[in-house]
Amino acid sequence: MFKLFSTRSRLAGVPCGMRSWTLAAAILACTACTFDTSGLNPVSTNNATCGNGTIEGTEVCDGGDLGGQTCVSQGFDSGMLVCLNTCAGFDTSACEGTGPVCGDNSIEGAEVCDGTDLAGQNCVSQGFDSGTLACLDTCAGFDTSACEGTGPVCGNNSIEGTEVCDGTDLGDESCVSRGFLSGDLACEPGCADFDTSGCSGPTCGNGTIEGAEVCDGGDLGGATCLSEGFVGGTLLCELDCLSFDTASCLSQVCNNGTIEDPEVCDGNDLGGATCLTEGYFGGTLQCSPGCLSLDTSDCNMCGNNQLDLGEVCDGNGGIPESCADLGCRSGQVTCAGDCQSYDYTGCYAGHDEDGDGIDDNCDNCPTIHNIGQNDSDGDGLGDLCESPTGGTVLSRIVTFDPFTNNAGSWSSYGGTWTWGVDLLTGNATGGGNYLHNDTLSGAAFSVETTFHYPENPGAGNNWVAVLFGWQTIAGVLSAGWECTYERELKEMGLYKYGTTGWSMQAGTTVSTSVTNGQWHRLRAVYSSTGVRCYYTDESGATGSLAFTDSVSVGSMGGKPGVRVYTDRANFTSFITYQ
Repeated sequence: MFKLFSTRSRLAGVPCGMRSWTLAAAILACTACTFDTSGLNPVSTNNATCGNGTIEGTEVCDGGDLGGQTCVSQGFDSGMLVCLNTCAGFDTSACEGTGPVCGDNSIEGAEVCDGTDLAGQNCVSQGFDSGTLACLDTCAGFDTSACEGTGPVCGNNSIEGTEVCDGTDLGDESCVSRGFLSGDLACEPGCADFDTSGCSGPTCGNGTIEGAEVCDGGDLGGATCLSEGFVGGTLLCELDCLSFDTASCLSQVCNNGTIEDPEVCDGNDLGGATCLTEGYFGGTLQCSPGCLSLDTSDCNMCGNNQLDLGEVCDGNGGIPESCADLGCRSGQVTCAGDCQSYDYTGCYAGHDEDGDGIDDNCDNCPTIHNIGQNDSDGDGLGDLCESPTGGTVLSRIVTFDPFTNNAGSWSSYGGTWTWGVDLLTGNATGGGNYLHNDTLSGAAFSVETTFHYPENPGAGNNWVAVLFGWQTIAGVLSAGWECTYERELKEMGLYKYGTTGWSMQAGTTVSTSVTNGQWHRLRAVYSSTGVRCYYTDESGATGSLAFTDSVSVGSMGGKPGVRVYTDRANFTSFITYQ
């Protein structure tokens, strides 16, 4: 054993900042030294010999082997960096400049740790069982003196702590996983890295992609100029087999958003082309990868009124249902704009007079709440709207008007008629008549209106009526019928118009408590048994009149409508049945 210094006193007189440098210089002259643990003699620990001038195991440096580190890499301006005699860190006392401040509890520059800042490390992460890890006073490494357990042992064929490998324990690594073709992977002495000297690397130039090669000669792995973002040309392999040679690819770059010859399109630049210009009826045109053709896969033939592949319907083609199939009286089922579903909005009126959740146009009794849509005789007319004189007299709704926007179907004779929000207001100091354009034939029919009074009546008789059989000669009334209600007397009346004017055919009083704002309903029914009038209101009161004398069928044909006489009323619906 070669002894460098016998006692520490041999360093007496050497400036403190130079002691480590002097020690390091002396170590450089020693190639096979070992120290005992009592002085400054080299000693072998964990298969790493501190003082032999070679970094091994977990050593940070060893003598003159500083692992490529300098004062500058440690955060100083200049100077001479030396290794601590423990090989656990650097002595920066001979470095010049400010450098990192060791002791401020903050890792700076090349500091491994600083006071309480241990960079997340602990005794366990350093390979020990437990204990308290601390930082060396130099901030160049860890103080493991308070750690418990044996720590990692390099050479026991078991990876421990910060070891990369250990003897035969390679952690599932192999020459292939390290980027070589074959061979035997080993562990470097010190367990800090792999020994790949026994591995065989790929052979660039043999025309076959191997290992980490991207290409090899003519073997491009399926890559082309197109796959590399160009529009054409010849793709080659670089001589080192690690990248492609695109010098022979066309310089126009696909996907830069600008058409360049010979590109047909590029990104969103389609050169003005659309699905329509390509012979389709709609959809989204795109540019194909490579920019040399248009992608029409999202174009479609929707709108050509023909049922094409992938379409549920198109225009009138492929629509198996009708509004009548839904129980609606009119309208048409159409095809949605994308040809993938049916559009039923044409079947609906967009109004629900009785508030039962069923659109008026599809409600078999739109003026009376009937969620169940009960229709005992199956004639399409709900049970609650069937004729009170017998369920087989009527079978369909001819006209239904909730007084929303159908003023064009009406004409007035006297009085003032004003359309409001979902109602029609009639006001007349004398008789005011409002007639619907429909003309009912002499066959059985029914006419009905629902109304309420917005205010108290004026002086004299105050009537509201439902009209039917209204006929004129040269614009002058010649025949007609009406069912009336006079609210002060609470009297129903059935009147007929003839050569002597209006005459009552029947009358009765109604016992009711209804007040202003509450609804009233008048209904007239004509059948082979005569003419009848029916009344009901929000209080639940009812009344009826009948005129069963012989009635001329010819006198029944004519227009229906509503009437006010020296009164004001808000009408909310009008309906005719036949």
